[in-house]
Amino acid sequence: MAAGEKATLAAGDSALMFTVWGGNEVAMNLYTSAGYQVVEEGRSLDLSPLRE
Repeated sequence: MAAGEKATLAAGDSALMFTVWGGNEVAMNLYTSAGYQVVEEGRSLDLSPLRE
C-alpha cells in the first residue's frame, strides 16, 4: 500500500481509494488498520430469480 500511496502522490493526486466487495472482512480490517476510512457503501439485490 505504501508504494501505491507514494505513486498516487507522485502523480499529483491526493486520495487513494479501494473497492472492497461485501463480506470481505479481511480486506476491510486491513485497510481500516492502515488508516483508510469508508467513504461510500452500496447495496443491491439480485432479481434474476424472479424472472423464472
